[in-house]
Amino acid sequence: VRVMDELGTDAVNRAIRSADLIVIDEIGPMEILSERFRQAVMEALESPKPLIGTLAM
Repeated sequence: VRVMDELGTDAVNRAIRSADLIVIDEIGPMEILSERFRQAVMEALESPKPLIGTLAM
């Protein structure tokens, strides 16, 4: 979870700031355990940029 807090969250925040398209591959059980990552994904969803994401079931 700590790695997701740091790397995953930073990657999503960077994409929100500078990418034309946000791609998040495989949001799964481990990612959901990270409050910071969940917050970053919510911010990405609320941004005006298009987003493609996959969910692990």
